[in-house]
Amino acid sequence: MPLLPPAPRMTGAEFRTARERLGLATRWVAETLGVAERSVHRWEADQSPVPAGVAIMVGYWAGQAVRLRHALDADSEIVTYRTDADMHEARPDLAYWPASWHRAVAGEVAAMRGEVRIEFW
Repeated sequence: MPLLPPAPRMTGAEFRTARERLGLATRWVAETLGVAERSVHRWEADQSPVPAGVAIMVGYWAGQAVRLRHALDADSEIVTYRTDADMHEARPDLAYWPASWHRAVAGEVAAMRGEVRIEFW
């Protein structure tokens, strides 16, 4: 059975850019992945390689953002959340995510659509 070629390594810059674009704080990423915040900082500084499993998780997070973007794009007005507690109360299905992620995606939708109203829940 032939071996698959190794997947290209995610650079620290790619990791940080994805994390910031998704509105994910370093602390949230570290807690979610079960690592120390300094590990996240080392990946972003290219002092340690971004593990393949982490790169896969970043892809998952990005895919979930695409799903939310499509859902928000269908609304004439976008409702987002000030705090994690507000979002988790209003949207228990999004309890995995921080409100900053939702706001980042809402901002993307607003930027793509032009004139759209964003309100807090």
